[in-house]
Amino acid sequence: MVFIQKRFERRSVRHMLNSAWKVLFLGSILGVLFIIWHFFLYLKQVPDCVPSLPEGVQAIIVLTGDKQRLETGFSLLTPTRRAFVSGVHRSVCASDMPWRDKSQLYKQAVTLGYAAYNTRENALESILWIKQNRFKAVALVTSDYHMPRSLTEFRRVAFDGQIYPVPVVHKREATWYYHAFRESVGVLISALCVFLEDL
Repeated sequence: MVFIQKRFERRSVRHMLNSAWKVLFLGSILGVLFIIWHFFLYLKQVPDCVPSLPEGVQAIIVLTGDKQRLETGFSLLTPTRRAFVSGVHRSVCASDMPWRDKSQLYKQAVTLGYAAYNTRENALESILWIKQNRFKAVALVTSDYHMPRSLTEFRRVAFDGQIYPVPVVHKREATWYYHAFRESVGVLISALCVFLEDL
């Protein structure tokens, strides 16, 4: 009788382990499929052209990442616009910026932000500067593959003004898709972090 009971217990444990592995395997497959599905949705949100800015734009927000972002942002400067560069490395100063043409004339209107280390912190740092200066209409400059994630993070921060995206459009090669995939996963991770914070 004891032998039969032990044999039954071993079968029960084996059955539970098999069931757990099946659930884990199915969950992994569904997770991978969800990430791929979300990636394709993310790609549909990536802008492929640069829109013209309305005259009412008061400031330019530039997220660091590559030189083209800075050059694009500074090219939008006018005598009445200010600019904020978010995510600047602490070793970088104003003289290291790629000033060109008219941006040299307006560089006093550019503020460097050193507090951000990721896209979420970019949004927090930038919105704080925007509110301090009471701007209601700003342009957001970053790479095209980074724009959907950036807009998502900026919209999570309370801001009642207008944000006009100005993407730096890159050629869609293998490296571009790699960066876009990373950003799409970043959106999911950020959403998970927000969900856990709200629990």
